[in-house]
Amino acid sequence: MKNSLKLIIAVALIAGLVFLNLCVGSANINFEEFWNYFIGKSCDSTNSFIIGYRINSSLTAVFAGAGLAVAGLLLQTLFNNPLADPSVLGISSGASVGVACCLLIFGSSQLSVLHFTPISRQMVVSAASFIGTIPVLLLLLLLSKRTNNKLVILITGLMFSFINSSIVTIVEFFSMKESLYSYVMWGMGSFSNVPSEMMTVFIVSIAVVLTMSFFLIKPLNAVLLGDNYAANLGVNVKRLRFFCILFSGVIIALITAYCGPIGFIGLAVPHIVRMLLKTSDHAMLLVACIIFGAALSLLCLLITRLPGFDGALPVNVVTAIIGAPILIKILFTPSIKNAK
Repeated sequence: MKNSLKLIIAVALIAGLVFLNLCVGSANINFEEFWNYFIGKSCDSTNSFIIGYRINSSLTAVFAGAGLAVAGLLLQTLFNNPLADPSVLGISSGASVGVACCLLIFGSSQLSVLHFTPISRQMVVSAASFIGTIPVLLLLLLLSKRTNNKLVILITGLMFSFINSSIVTIVEFFSMKESLYSYVMWGMGSFSNVPSEMMTVFIVSIAVVLTMSFFLIKPLNAVLLGDNYAANLGVNVKRLRFFCILFSGVIIALITAYCGPIGFIGLAVPHIVRMLLKTSDHAMLLVACIIFGAALSLLCLLITRLPGFDGALPVNVVTAIIGAPILIKILFTPSIKNAK
């Protein structure tokens, strides 16, 4: 089967998963209510709220999954490491520090985030998360300008993760129970936390970075043959490293700020794409990561809402259950010799 046909099937799968995500949930909504909502006719206010909520969650899953998959692909290619994923640079842990500190400050001033409206609460947490990622991202970008050693950058990112984890542990120790519960729930991940007022900002920001990542296709293909070979072809390897870290870092920061630290999607999807398409051409891989990342996120979102669950399961529970076995199978699959 040709790769283009596989991508078309994957796009059709996305459409089907979006439809299921709109229909499946704890509340049953008939087709007439859906139709009235989309054509602008008046419908029950409760059903209208639920439909809007499901649309926002589906859109968040699409763009978050696409962004994480592309970030994982960029990092795996940059570091030539199949286990590199969006958490490897410490940016997600920086977001965790921001959220943990935010919750502690509000708790100590008796202004717990639980007293905010849901929208203002999410905006405060998202802002704290994004602020927490900025120092880590800036330090990594500065380091990428000063060294040619990719291993140094990778290890430094891991050290940032350890340092940030220690800070989070200290903050948790001094936090109130209510604030600690809020932090734990944020850490489980959710595609339903982006307020409607911020949805356009979230979608446009990720779409812009994803579009800009396509300008890295040729240098990424050259780097697959080695840094020295790429440099002989005229590729500025240091500049490529800078933009890979910048683009993946911004994507991770945005998604972590609004959705929490989502695991396994950024790690598993690039491997799934390489296995299915049997190619190493980033022109095809980037497109496929966007499509399959969105599809996998929608599948995880659908599972969290299946009937029988009280409310919705945390996203990270499902991504781990789905992503880990897939990744294990891929790791034990013989290397693809026919990659082009």
